[in-house]
Amino acid sequence: MNRSGGLFLRPSTWGVGAFFVVVLGCGTLLRFAQGIDVGEEHALYILYYLGLGCLFVWFTIKGLGIVHYRGWLGALFLCWKIPLGFALVYLLLTRYEGGDFGRYFHLPLAALKGIHAYHWDEVKGDGTNLASCMIFLIFNVLPVSLYGLSIVFGTMSFCAFLVIYRIFEERVASPGALLFALFLLPSISLQSSYVGKDGFVLVLTAVLIFWLDRYFRGKNRAKCLFWIGFCLAGIWMFRNYQSLLVLVALYFTVMARLSLIGRLIMIFLGVLLFLAAWREDVLRMVIWTLDEGPVSMTSLINAIEVVYSGGSLMLRPLPFPLQLFQVFRPFPWEANNLLSALSGVENAAVLCFCLWFLIVDWREVFRRIRKDPRLTFLTAYSAVFIMAFSFSSNMGDLSRRRIYFISLLLICFLRASTFQNGKISAKRGLDARDE
Repeated sequence: MNRSGGLFLRPSTWGVGAFFVVVLGCGTLLRFAQGIDVGEEHALYILYYLGLGCLFVWFTIKGLGIVHYRGWLGALFLCWKIPLGFALVYLLLTRYEGGDFGRYFHLPLAALKGIHAYHWDEVKGDGTNLASCMIFLIFNVLPVSLYGLSIVFGTMSFCAFLVIYRIFEERVASPGALLFALFLLPSISLQSSYVGKDGFVLVLTAVLIFWLDRYFRGKNRAKCLFWIGFCLAGIWMFRNYQSLLVLVALYFTVMARLSLIGRLIMIFLGVLLFLAAWREDVLRMVIWTLDEGPVSMTSLINAIEVVYSGGSLMLRPLPFPLQLFQVFRPFPWEANNLLSALSGVENAAVLCFCLWFLIVDWREVFRRIRKDPRLTFLTAYSAVFIMAFSFSSNMGDLSRRRIYFISLLLICFLRASTFQNGKISAKRGLDARDE
């Protein structure tokens, strides 16, 4: 088995490719057999997507060379991830409006029926329309099924977390705790099955972290930089401000590895870039400020409040610096329905876990985060997300934003604490390999 962490099964690449061609060919036959009943749910189509998802998960586990809990991962996909994805579809159809859900599903259906036509001018520069166009392309080849589509996006997010699991499974003392952080948090598993941009961005982000890990280990850095740039470009196409958040995290990761003079130079260059972006209204265009005048901090905050308004649960941010806890809301006593109450319990538990590690073991946590570039990046990535979305009052939107950083934040504490490192040190050579 390939133990270098490669993304593909080298010994049987052609066999795997031929097998997938056959499977996709069967889906195409089902698609054309569907006839004019576009959009009607059929058990056969759902079973087809379920089989396709299981194949992707199985090949991802085998291709990554995952060692721990391989059987459990397959069981979690079938018995946990898929049912939660179906539950999300049911909620979207019966109880919740779902934001851009119509553009992700009903618009591709209208295009299939000839009512709507996609144009490049619509797709260019709009990640929602790009995701809608991608779904349209999927439905041109595979059966049209909303529950099947939830399996597709659930599979994408599950495989994205599998990549991250592979990177850290031998760098934490308890792979079971890592499995819990990535795959068993209910709201993360639920929200990461949403049929939209999140599935594409999660996959690109996970692959970016994969190549960053290889870069930090000094393996073919030119190739790593190419794929990191490719992933950044892909994230920009689907969600431009998120690629900027990744760049900020990379900036602080580089800063942590430099000498004092190098840091001062990087700070100077960062200030110049920020002032240039502010002067040229780049920030206003990226964050979609609705004001027509020049950029100001007030206009940016007002724009964020307008863009993310209209949710079923709106909670204004707490006063600074408590505002940074906004991404962990709603707390259990602030919930207005069962789903937000369950999410509130999970948020409170994650927040207490992180605060406990910071209070009990803060010296070792900060030392390890600074010393290990992987943890530096994950911490910076989580921190910029927390700060960027601390202005949002829309709890429904925040529940989807958390899928990008909550699990990574938990990994940082699982890897950086003295409790974990005391056990890991027994694994001979692990720390030396990481550093």
